[in-house]
Amino acid sequence: MRRTQKKVKELPEVIPELQAIDDEALVLDKKYEVEYSALLAKYHSLRKPILKERAALLAEAPANATNAEKNLGTPGLKGFWLQALINNPHTDMTIYEHDEEVLDYLRDINVDFLDKKESHKGFKLTFKFKQNPYFTNKELVKEYWLNQPVAWRNHLEIQETKSTEIDWKDGKNVTMNKRKSKSKPGTTKEEPQESFFRLFFSNLKKGAPMPNSEVDDYNDEADSEYILDHDYTLGVTIKDKIIPRAIHWFTGAASSYRDDSEYSDFDYSDYSDNEEDKKVEQ
Repeated sequence: MRRTQKKVKELPEVIPELQAIDDEALVLDKKYEVEYSALLAKYHSLRKPILKERAALLAEAPANATNAEKNLGTPGLKGFWLQALINNPHTDMTIYEHDEEVLDYLRDINVDFLDKKESHKGFKLTFKFKQNPYFTNKELVKEYWLNQPVAWRNHLEIQETKSTEIDWKDGKNVTMNKRKSKSKPGTTKEEPQESFFRLFFSNLKKGAPMPNSEVDDYNDEADSEYILDHDYTLGVTIKDKIIPRAIHWFTGAASSYRDDSEYSDFDYSDYSDNEEDKKVEQ
């Protein structure tokens, strides 16, 4: 049986001394955080030229490549990033069939800290695209803003995400679906549909109303925090697992040796109003 937590009402005389000792240890913890951030920034910089080599190799089209293949995001290995994302169980559940042709134009994903001196403030993911038939953006950026609500707890919480607004070309917006109009036979109308580009590149804020309420059922504060937490988990997965080990996700080697306990059973398709809009199981 779980015991009821108690708070001390009358503080014994020794309490201030104990708190002073705790505060002294907290100062040491803060110094550790500063040095840890510097170490992260150092090795992040050292990793960049290595990842640039990977991007250059993927951009190099083989001699027998067609013009269409040369125009894709990774002509050196067609569909590299799409396959890496699909082979990870967390990112796979956010990608729908109508997203796949768009992601074929993805040439690289980069990560950077929002503040190099204080890495705990958050990070950003930059999705770099080749010129494509779907949108005009060369880059789509997703920022994750964090804070440490309690100084003596080494725990970070996601507060907000900020995303690039996608400039879709006419008739190419995969977050919208054309349906036959029931009220006006012979005509079609556009309705929102689930998409990686709707789910991932959205702006979320703790305690704020959820966007895209026209297609989803998560409007209250509890759902807002739930989705925000899972969005953060998705970002961390891309940052810490997929970007540094993308080739292992592409080949499937990483998914063969994964720990299922690392991945949530959260299903974004649960928030789709229409069964036909839900992701087809692969």
